[in-house]
Amino acid sequence: MNQNIGRFYRICLEGNIGCGKSSLLCRLIDQFGHHHLNDSIDHHKQLNEMDQVSIDFDSNISMIITPEPIKLWTNIPFSNAKENLKKHDNLLQKMYNDPKRWAFTFEHYCQLTRFNQMSKIFNQVEQNGKALKKEKFFIHLMERSIYSNRFGFVENFAQSYRKNFQNPFDSDKLSPVEYQILDQYFDHLRRKPETMVDLFVYLRTDPEVVRKRIRKRSRREEDPISIEYLTEIHKLHEKMFIEKPEAMWNRINCSTKNIQTVICIDGNRSFDIVYEDFIDNIRKWFQMINTDVKQK
Repeated sequence: MNQNIGRFYRICLEGNIGCGKSSLLCRLIDQFGHHHLNDSIDHHKQLNEMDQVSIDFDSNISMIITPEPIKLWTNIPFSNAKENLKKHDNLLQKMYNDPKRWAFTFEHYCQLTRFNQMSKIFNQVEQNGKALKKEKFFIHLMERSIYSNRFGFVENFAQSYRKNFQNPFDSDKLSPVEYQILDQYFDHLRRKPETMVDLFVYLRTDPEVVRKRIRKRSRREEDPISIEYLTEIHKLHEKMFIEKPEAMWNRINCSTKNIQTVICIDGNRSFDIVYEDFIDNIRKWFQMINTDVKQK
């Protein structure tokens, strides 16, 4: 990292589908951003249309928020040679409707788009280093990461195949070959400096709770999601952020393994309580990091 800039950190907001990540980002943007979200339009839809948003989290903390690139996953352009038309395809919906056909394609594209987000912000900070104030913190707050993608969603698809190994034709997820390709691609990305993460914030939420929230928000791509799927994703998040097996964390490019790598927040509570808990924990973490930096 360019030595001319202030301290640059990346925080990844993690959790199951429907745990409240997008709602938390919307509240942050509305409270600390330069432009408030339009109350006449669904806040989540507005968030999904954003590439990145800058906010002033504190007097000495500038934050760049990047929501999940859902608009890329649901609006992939392609040309129809026969009709000579440009069309768009919804890869996210294809994956949920037919995971046997689309899981590999979707997860590969997920890793690519997440890496592009990380790389873009990293390069922006590098290129603008001389113009940034050394006394300020510069934070990239990212919705999920290549790590939860690999050890959560990709792993779930691979587990599904292994459970059906005696009759692989019953499997609707990733084959061993597809899994190995995605794993090698992940290894290639995780070794790059652009994929460094300093803190994971895990919104720990029960599968039954997120299921109710998913039904309430009623997004068409999420109609096929079952409680079984949510339960498996929850178990894998618990393994990654609560159990933290050494073999897994040796493959996570994290700079703060000797300090604090994960903040766990109870996402089952009311949103206002979760949000205030997030703000409080982030400020405490920065105080700790700032103290550690000064001591060095």
